[in-house]
Amino acid sequence: MTFFILGVSLIILGFGAFGMLSPKRLVNFVLWFDNLRGLYVAAAFRILFGIALIYIAPTTQWPEFLRILGLFTLAAGFALLLLGLERFHKIVFWWCGQSAGILRIWSFFAFLLGVFLIYAAWRAFGF
Repeated sequence: MTFFILGVSLIILGFGAFGMLSPKRLVNFVLWFDNLRGLYVAAAFRILFGIALIYIAPTTQWPEFLRILGLFTLAAGFALLLLGLERFHKIVFWWCGQSAGILRIWSFFAFLLGVFLIYAAWRAFGF
């Protein structure tokens, strides 16, 4: 489970860096998932990541924060399923319609989240 967290943290960090360097390419990637399969993938990813965060939280440097983040991530996954495809489509198009500067800011925060997750869970990784 800890290597799942490490992998996802690195993916979040990577997408953050990718979005800061090339927001238009990130938008193209996101639009590729704007369908029912993408909705299910996004929801499943959030649900699994939320469970993993809750599971490893006690072994990390920030157990309370990661447990709460895991609960919010888990709730976001189930909420995404409740939204349905039409609302998911609207959210994706709203996000993709933002300016390059705004997308870079979103990406910067994703990058920071990836860095923070690696830092917070470092002890759980056994390094």
